[in-house]
Amino acid sequence: MADVDERRPGWVALASILLFISAGIGAVSCLLTHGVSVVGLVLFALNAGLVSIAAGVMLLKKWAYWAYIGVTALSVMSVAADFLLVALSMAPRETVTVIGVARGVIATAWLVYFFTDPVKSAFGLDAVAAQ
Repeated sequence: MADVDERRPGWVALASILLFISAGIGAVSCLLTHGVSVVGLVLFALNAGLVSIAAGVMLLKKWAYWAYIGVTALSVMSVAADFLLVALSMAPRETVTVIGVARGVIATAWLVYFFTDPVKSAFGLDAVAAQ
């Protein structure tokens, strides 16, 4: 475990902690709003999956790296879709909010950061590329 702590960049730890907090709040809120129903349990399972991705990122697991990239890319594409729908006049202008824009900018920044060499090296992905 000490080896993982030494290799993990601080910003990767922050990304993991923020995802953990977000998914934890999401899991609790979906159970409180939907109760023990099919929708509530499905949403809870999705948030539990995000919690496991956060734990995997904290432990520098390769599968968690790619899962985090996928989840973050979906967030970026969601914001881009909102912009596209507004640009094509298929959605009201209120669809794009300041919070939505901030979410897209932050998610894009995380994507760019996770593709840097130090982060890929921490996850052991530089050795995979060399083979």
